Amino acid sequence: LLFELGVRLDVRWFRANPWVLVSSLAEAGLAFVLAYGLMRGMGYSAGLASTVGAIAIGTSPSVVMRVASEVRAEGQVTQRLFVLCALNIAYSVVLSKLIVGGMHGVFRGEWLLGVMHPFYLIAGSLIVGAALALAFQLLRRAFDLSDEQGVLVLFGLLLLTQSVLDMLKLPGMLAPLMAGAIIKYRDPRPLLWPRHFGTAGGVLVIALFMMTGMSLTPTQMAAGGVVALVLLAARVLGKAAGVVLLGPISGLSYRQAAALGLALAPMSGVAFLLTEDIRVM
Repeated sequence: LLFELGVRLDVRWFRANPWVLVSSLAEAGLAFVLAYGLMRGMGYSAGLASTVGAIAIGTSPSVVMRVASEVRAEGQVTQRLFVLCALNIAYSVVLSKLIVGGMHGVFRGEWLLGVMHPFYLIAGSLIVGAALALAFQLLRRAFDLSDEQGVLVLFGLLLLTQSVLDMLKLPGMLAPLMAGAIIKYRDPRPLLWPRHFGTAGGVLVIALFMMTGMSLTPTQMAAGGVVALVLLAARVLGKAAGVVLLGPISGLSYRQAAALGLALAPMSGVAFLLTEDIRVM
């Protein structure tokens, strides 16, 4: 899903309309500030508050892309939704890694590790993403990705990439996203995905939600449920406000901007993956 989302991210759009990037920074920044401020106001530490704020920036690609596919959504609002979703994931992953790096320095006295660790994660993801993009372009020449065998080859390539990321202790989300963006930049023509890819992706999304639900317990819901609801409300407010305030300048009506702000609300799989990564660290 992240790989496909990256292919929909055309960085040339930022040159044509830089206000799209500004509105992305505004909605992500407001979501972080409101989540951080609420956590601090409720008595949580700065480290925990900033970590939750970083996770709150992200938007779920699984929900956004599946809903857009099911309702056959097309147009400027949908394209901006994909772009902002991709950028939010990048912000969330990078910022959470920087915060973890800062915690290394604070709690262990290893400031060099605190600086170099996030750099390794980001630079390593970019290198692996570039390698994935190159491999995909070579496969497109050698295989017909429009048939069922092409889907298997594509999934095999993505699984191999995830194995490499896991071996190198790199985040699993940035590299596929970067690879897709690189492919789109090198080949701006629309990429026709295999007809079986959406079906297989839909099955995986169902599995994702099942595993997400299985990871929660009633005890956890009781301990963090009220705080979570408050944070979710603040997060939606921040994202909607950032998009609506800059909507007319960036070429959207207030109605379109409000719809876009609401569509940025889902945060399922990415949030759980980042939470688990940080918990393990």
